[in-house]
Amino acid sequence: KPASTTGTQEYLLYEMVENTRVNTDLTIDISSAHEQWQTDETVIVDVRDRDAFDEMHLHGSLNIPLDELPEYIFHLPEDKDTPILTLCQRGEISLMAVLFLTSLGYRNVRSVNGGTIAWRELGYPVE
Repeated sequence: KPASTTGTQEYLLYEMVENTRVNTDLTIDISSAHEQWQTDETVIVDVRDRDAFDEMHLHGSLNIPLDELPEYIFHLPEDKDTPILTLCQRGEISLMAVLFLTSLGYRNVRSVNGGTIAWRELGYPVE
């Protein structure tokens, strides 16, 4: 692809992520995420790499690194209304996962603001 097209795509992706960051329909704060995590119906998708996941993760979370997400969609529920929380270290990369899953028709997807760093700082349980 021509460099100008690539630059435009990167810029648009950046703008989409920034817009998602302030959209309260697509993000969730740590304490609300903790409450939702305690329900059986919520799926937590940790988009960090495998090493980071192995070092520490939320009980019951699925590890699907962001760059592998398109290949591992079959791990996600078929019901597009299932609550899904995407999680990364700070709440940055998980925003891209929200955009991707939303583009596939998932209607109840949110990125966890603050990610695993904020989760640990509040003393919430990890494995």
